[in-house]
Amino acid sequence: MDNQTPPTPPTPPTPPAGKNLEAFQALLEIEQKERTAKKREGYLKAYLWSIFLPPLGIYYFVKYMFFVGESDADRKAGIYSLVLTVVSFVVSGWLLAVFFTQLTASFNGQGGQMLQELITPANTKSLQQLYK
Repeated sequence: MDNQTPPTPPTPPTPPAGKNLEAFQALLEIEQKERTAKKREGYLKAYLWSIFLPPLGIYYFVKYMFFVGESDADRKAGIYSLVLTVVSFVVSGWLLAVFFTQLTASFNGQGGQMLQELITPANTKSLQQLYK
């Protein structure tokens, strides 16, 4: 068993003295903007997955609420992912119900009578004899 100390987190760089202070601050500002842009990109990906594959929205909810949730923006992204997931489930279920209603309505009009004849017990015996 090795008693190794855990790695220490990197310390932020110290600002240089003199003229380079403004350049250093500008670089820090650019780096901060890049980090927020990457976070927004991650949020957008979470929102899209929440809409198109709803179960993945639950993953992003858990991720942003419990594991990444450093800021209010992360928590909001998690909540938005959950809301989009629920809405997507509801819309998908509704569309599926409408689709099957239309599908069964078309069967009742033209092929429903034929299906009814095939299902009746008297006809099943004759079908079994035909298949023998």
